[in-house]
Amino acid sequence: MNSSSFFFLSCQQDLEAWIYNNFARVGTVMYIHDMDYTRYGGRSASNGGGGAAAVDDMVVAFLLEFGWRPILTETAIDVVSCGRVWIREIIKVPKIGSVWTNVNNHRTPNTIHFEWTAEGSSYHLSQT
Repeated sequence: MNSSSFFFLSCQQDLEAWIYNNFARVGTVMYIHDMDYTRYGGRSASNGGGGAAAVDDMVVAFLLEFGWRPILTETAIDVVSCGRVWIREIIKVPKIGSVWTNVNNHRTPNTIHFEWTAEGSSYHLSQT
């Protein structure tokens, strides 16, 4: 499997983080563009209702689960940046059967179901 040391996520952060995580080794840096501003150390829930804030919540949950840690958050807040930086500290895998479901009403199909199986990561898209 190929690996990378830097990823830039921009449009579909939840799906991109899920896929790119499979190629990230310890020390990989991930820059996530267009995160909200006041929650989780500098992001907000201004979109609510299954929009960007819901994506942010899920991305944060599974990055933490896979051994990533946010860095440079205070700097991003100080310069009013919508980007957040993460570093992979350890290679961690969630418990087999762990599931994340994310609804984003700003895309079609609007629902992504992510699951960690014995074979690794899987996901499928659906419209709700």
